[in-house]
Parts: sequence; structure tokens; C-alpha cells
Amino acid sequence: MKLLRHSRHTLLYLWSLLQNSAAKCSCASAKRRLPTCPSLGRGVDGASQKRRYTILQAPLWIGLLSGMMTTSAFAATDGLIADSCFNEPMAEAGDKVSASGWSLPAVDGERWQQTALADGPAKTGLCWSAGEKDDVSEAVSTSFDAEYYGEYEVSFALRCDPGVALRVTVGGDRLLAELTAHPATWQRQRLRFNTRDVGGKIPLRLAGTRVKPPAGKPSARLWITDVQVCPVPFSVAGRVNLAKGRPYSFLAPPDYPHCTDPGDVKQLTDGVRTEGYFWGQKSTVGWGAAGDKGITIDLGADKPIAGVAVSSAAGAAGAEWPDHLYILASADGNNVFLAGDLVTLSREENGDPPFGRYSHHTFRTTRLPTHARYLTVAAQTPPQCNFFFVDEIEVYQGDPASLTRPYEGDWFPGVEAFAKAEAGRGAYLDEAKQLDRKLALEGMKKIAAQYPRYKEILRQAAASSSCKAAALALQKEWERVLAAERGGCFEGFWRADALVDRTENLKSRFFLNQVQGGAK
Repeated sequence: MKLLRHSRHTLLYLWSLLQNSAAKCSCASAKRRLPTCPSLGRGVDGASQKRRYTILQAPLWIGLLSGMMTTSAFAATDGLIADSCFNEPMAEAGDKVSASGWSLPAVDGERWQQTALADGPAKTGLCWSAGEKDDVSEAVSTSFDAEYYGEYEVSFALRCDPGVALRVTVGGDRLLAELTAHPATWQRQRLRFNTRDVGGKIPLRLAGTRVKPPAGKPSARLWITDVQVCPVPFSVAGRVNLAKGRPYSFLAPPDYPHCTDPGDVKQLTDGVRTEGYFWGQKSTVGWGAAGDKGITIDLGADKPIAGVAVSSAAGAAGAEWPDHLYILASADGNNVFLAGDLVTLSREENGDPPFGRYSHHTFRTTRLPTHARYLTVAAQTPPQCNFFFVDEIEVYQGDPASLTRPYEGDWFPGVEAFAKAEAGRGAYLDEAKQLDRKLALEGMKKIAAQYPRYKEILRQAAASSSCKAAALALQKEWERVLAAERGGCFEGFWRADALVDRTENLKSRFFLNQVQGGAK
């Protein structure tokens, strides 16, 4: 059982390395990831698992973006709607929904037709033809997954004949948003809504309607294309910082001598940022000894929260980034609920902080829907490092509907109880991490040991005009693997694991070129 438990931790660790790499992909589609938001009560393990959607969805976004490059400037860059321009087969209401997700009404399906657009912003779209007695059509419908709790935007390109309009509704039994529009020329229409506490599949319906009786021309048409639903990025600008000027208390008093001063009791919410090395500035609050490191801010009343930011610094003189920054929410100051791990959430939204050199970094999440009067940031530092420095904490005001959102997940009778429970869990995880590191290092050694098999073929391929570029690139990767193995570093294990296969592919291509007379 112990071996199985260790193997599970190893797989989770290597899987997380692979996911972190995908989040840093330089292609445009990987940079435009769908935002995610943890549900309340998800700790570090649940939040880490959420990242799997990033890498699994990367091919989807690449294909979606490449398809949209053929449309005009009306087209959005990403979205949650399949077949946004209506060029795939659509099902009739009552039938099994087609692969596109769109369903035509069965009653007046002949009134709705997929059509080519000669003058539209896309090549294809949907057309509604209103007869003389038509007032409101049955709806064309689809649904989309709301992956996080927050604000979204529906947008579409629309053109209408005089007398007709399009009515767009979002939501099922609970209406989230509605818009009626009738532009005479192609225009992009936008409708924003907040998912609030509605999750899962959210219906989207399109219905044609008469805005005035027909006069002399009994029939009229409208055309719609490029229907998109996209999450609206959370903007810190203009958001109320609920923590500014608010009092707070420490789980354990700050003790780093070079920045400890009487002002520590006000400096974390005064809006002043530290410049230069954190641990030498009195505007910083710091810890250097072992023990609990946490800050509880009193917001004055139960407030809706959308996100949290913690400004810190590390990377020199033995100071390292925290492993975890747990966010604990409490409405009454007694029971506290684990809302999430800020380190993990910030990585998903903003990437990792720089490593190997001194730098400032703000751990920030803008999608943490909760509510609290007392909000605690509890830091867990690496086993080999007790330092933790912070100069400012911000808490962003959220949607008022968050106040009615129930707490979910793990709860503890006070911050101290959470710290005690986390200390016990941390001891177990530290043991597992040490085993993960050992196994990853062994994997690096096995890969590095295969380099002599390819050294000569890489040299020969580098002299070939057809294989030179690939051979030189692979040689540099092998050199990095050898250097990492000599230095006892395993962080690049996910890349090295595929290096052998790619080198074998080059070897086969080089030999084929030789047989065909391609080597020069």
C-alpha cells in the first residue's frame, strides 16, 4: 500500500509539471486560456487538478483560432460556443442534439435556415424569414459550460430587415440576461451577464420577433452569425480594495529584525509598496523563524469577495517563494473555511514567479468568489526556508450575490486549528515530495545515460543540410539534460522524457535522406 501511495504522488507530481509547462506555451492559443475559478473549499490538491483542463483544451483552442482566422474582424478570438457561424448540421427540437450543439425549432423549422452570406462578416450564418402572421418565432437554442463563477459576454453579428428583430436570452428557469436588437446593417451586438450561483450547462436561445406590423412588404428577414460566449477578464483597475486601511492581526508576530518595526501593524493594508530588497525595508513585514505565518484582516462586515493579491519578494539570500498561501474565509470569526490556495490559483492566471534571482512578485487571483468579514492569508514556506516577506495585501470586492453563496468544503474551528491540521498534512506531503524528487532524478539519470548512443549520429546529422537545424537544436537539449543531471536538478524531466523519441525520429530521417541521396 505504501508503494502504491508513493506511486500515486509521483504521477501527480509529474503530471503537474507537464501542466505547468503547457500554461507557458508561447503560442497565442495557449496564452488565451479559459479562466478557471475554484469552488469554495478546494484546497491545493483540488486546485492543482483543475489545471488539467488547460493542457487538454489547448488543441481545441488552436483549432478554434485557426478556423476563425478566415473570418473578418467581427470574429472573436475564443469562445464557448461550438459552430459559431452555423456551418455544421443542426438538429431539430426533440431530436438528438447535433454535434454542433445547436437545435432548430421543430414547429417552424422552415422559418430558420442555415445560409451562405454573400455580404456578411462570415461565409455562413442563420436566417429567419418572418411571414405575414409571424409575431415571435420558436427559438434556435444551444448551451455552454460556465467554467467559473463570474462575468461573461455574449456577442454576435446581426443584420435585420425593417420590422423584425432578434431576441437573445441567456439562462433557463432563471433568466440571466436578455437583449432585443434590430440593426439595419451588419453590426456586432454585445450582452453581458453574471453566472452568479448558476453553473454547469447554461441555455442560450435566439428568437426572431416582429417589432412593428408589416406594411406593404409582409415578409422580412434577419441574419445572424459568429455567436460567441466569452468570459470577461477581471480587471483590478477600478475595483474596490476592501482591505485598504483595515486592521489585521498576526498568527505569530513578525520577527525578521531588519524590517520589523511598530508600523508592521498597519503596513500590509496602507497601499504603500516596497522598493528595493524587501528584507532591508521597514515598509516590509517579514518572518525568519520557524512557526505559523498568517495574517487575518477584519473587513468590518461580511463582504463579497472576487479576488486576493499578496505582494512578496524572494530569490536571493536564502529567501524562497512560499509553497502555499491558503485563503481562509470566515463570516463570524469562529469557523473558517478553506477557499483555495493563492499560489496555485495565481499560477493558473499569471504564471510562476521568477526563480534563481531576486525579484518582486504579486500572487493574485481575480476569480475567487467567496464572502467574509475575516479573511486570513496563511503562508506555508518550503521545508528548507523559514523566510516569508510581504508588503501589501489586497482584497477585491466581488458581486453582492456572493453574500448568499454557501461555504463549501473543509471548515475548521479557528485559524489555529487549520494551522495545526495543515502542519500534520505537510509532514506527510514532505515525505512524499522527497520520494517524488528521488524518482525524478533517477529518471533524468536514465535519460542522460542514453546520450552516448546518439552523440555520433547528431554530429553527422549536423553536417547535413537537410537535418542541420534539427540536429543542432537536439544537441542543445541533450547538453541541458546532461547539465541538469550533473547538478541534481529534475525540473526539466517532462521535456527530457520525450527527447529520446525525438532523437530517434531525427536518426530515421537522416538515414532515409542518405539512402535517397539527400545528405550533403
